[in-house]
Amino acid sequence: MRIFGRAQTLTAAPPRKCNLTQKAVPDIFQLGRLKDQDLYEITVDQLQRLFSEGSLTSLKYVEFCLRRIRTINPYLEAIIEVNPDAADIAAELDDERLRGKVRGSLHGVPVLVKDVRWSSPHHPHI
Repeated sequence: MRIFGRAQTLTAAPPRKCNLTQKAVPDIFQLGRLKDQDLYEITVDQLQRLFSEGSLTSLKYVEFCLRRIRTINPYLEAIIEVNPDAADIAAELDDERLRGKVRGSLHGVPVLVKDVRWSSPHHPHI
């Protein structure tokens, strides 16, 4: 990459562990436990392990996420739309897992897609 005529090498810094806890979060935004699992900053690998062990199902996790959206979204207004079939899809993916079919590392993990809009006058809203 060239910046102001000089060659620059960009390297990624090693990931830093976040030391935040829910204690600093207002009560309404604190994340509850699900089946005795602390889901605050849970990773995909940890979710997959819980799914594989049978400690948690995709359906239960999706229902948990939908409840959280219903609780918090009135304050944040961040979620425009959810898939009305999310719970049914999660149940189907749980059935696949029970039959030994796991499609990949995101199997059964709900994904939230952020809608990005340009705010620059050079990029008008479409």
